[in-house]
Amino acid sequence: MLKTHAVNCYAKGSVIASATEEANVYVGGVIGHSESSTVMKCYSAGSTISGTTIGDSKYAYAGGVIGGEISQKASKCYYFEDQ
Repeated sequence: MLKTHAVNCYAKGSVIASATEEANVYVGGVIGHSESSTVMKCYSAGSTISGTTIGDSKYAYAGGVIGGEISQKASKCYYFEDQ
């Protein structure tokens, strides 16, 4: 089990996720994918884009702060999208 603890952190820039036929993709400004993690007082600023090709059996997951999670504890986290 992968545990991540992110506190008082930030990321700036674009987050782009594109899945292939072989694997799901998880992309986040601070954390892409984690299990049983804690994320506190973090923010991400930028744009978030995800996409798959029609007919693909896998998916792309993109999140401003966290892309994918299992049993995640997140508090006081923010995402600011570019306009």
